[in-house]
Amino acid sequence: MPKGMVAAIIAALLTSPAAAQVPPTDDTPQLAQRGGARPPREAVRAASALSEAAMTYIEIIELTLADRASAVRLRLNSARGELNRLRPMVSAETFSALEGRLADAEVAENKGDLTGAALAAAEAFKVIVTTMPAQLRRTPLPVSLHTYSAFKLVLLASAAEIDWPAVGQAARESEKSWIQLRRLVRDTNLRVLLSEIQNGLREAVTRKDAAGVRFGAQLQIASTAVLRDFFARFARAMGRGR
Repeated sequence: MPKGMVAAIIAALLTSPAAAQVPPTDDTPQLAQRGGARPPREAVRAASALSEAAMTYIEIIELTLADRASAVRLRLNSARGELNRLRPMVSAETFSALEGRLADAEVAENKGDLTGAALAAAEAFKVIVTTMPAQLRRTPLPVSLHTYSAFKLVLLASAAEIDWPAVGQAARESEKSWIQLRRLVRDTNLRVLLSEIQNGLREAVTRKDAAGVRFGAQLQIASTAVLRDFFARFARAMGRGR
């Protein structure tokens, strides 16, 4: 992943100081607070802590792709400390889910399985983005889930021995999130571009082209910032229309 991608992803997905408004659908929460009310201070504090944890898990993925084993271990230690601080801020269910994914990552790392550790980190990232209060997200949940699937695809396609059934499952998750996301992207040019990326990824998976899968998934990760800008512009337009 290019240097600086971690910060761009976090900025695009999480902890918006002012909620963005997006076209509502049945499966995507409305991001704007009703009546423009500010989120409770406790929710903002929890969202900030969740964003920090999400950044750590993305860094674990990035460090794994760079084959920096010692740095992965250090970030896992950081994730353990962050989890302990999160305990009073999240539900018991969320804490248990994060604890389980972090334990999976630690076990895999102890065995020298960096890919397994990073895949567990990706699952922890998914827990975080689905837990984040809707009014504090910068983008709709399908954007975050699309990014999560892209992380998995990059990791699986970068492994020494590629598990193609697992790649296929991750690709199906990517298709599902894309179906949800494309309903919200009202910019025709952007929608066509993202559709072409999705089509290229699908074709690469079909022909078992690992380099093609990595390339397509990396483009999806990079598009996160573009989608953030699109939804920010939409929110401003909605605000002017009030």
